Amino acid sequence: MCGIVGTYHSISLDETQLKIWDQLMEVGNVRGGDGAGAILVEKNNSVDWAKVGQAGHHHPTLLRNFAHYKKLRERARNSGRALVGHHRFGTKGETSADNSHPFQVDHITLVHNGTLTYVPDEKKYDVDSHALTACIASRGAVKAFQDIFGAYACVW
Repeated sequence: MCGIVGTYHSISLDETQLKIWDQLMEVGNVRGGDGAGAILVEKNNSVDWAKVGQAGHHHPTLLRNFAHYKKLRERARNSGRALVGHHRFGTKGETSADNSHPFQVDHITLVHNGTLTYVPDEKKYDVDSHALTACIASRGAVKAFQDIFGAYACVW
């Protein structure tokens, strides 16, 4: 299954946390080789993300070298409050950047570990995690989790 990693600081991410973050993203690679992504939550609660999709175990380098991720990582040093990372082990949908995490629908940006056997309107999406993101955005978390079936750990 996929892997989720993260770090948080009540004031601002520091160099120690960013070094740990880099290590988490590197070792998290063993949890999935079909894509990688990161969410940055800044001090002002704005959210930004970057992701890549790649078959095989090459995506940590691809993500690190992705221009938008480099900017996101640098902003984490100056204004970051939290970083959430994801390594995809694809169970549904093809291996691609579009099917990698995070997913964003309206005000919800989400990473998911697990396999869902039912999500309302899931046929509209290639990946169950994307369907879950849309479900939470449209129904709210409480109703969404009452309506889905399967295994999951989520951060949004």
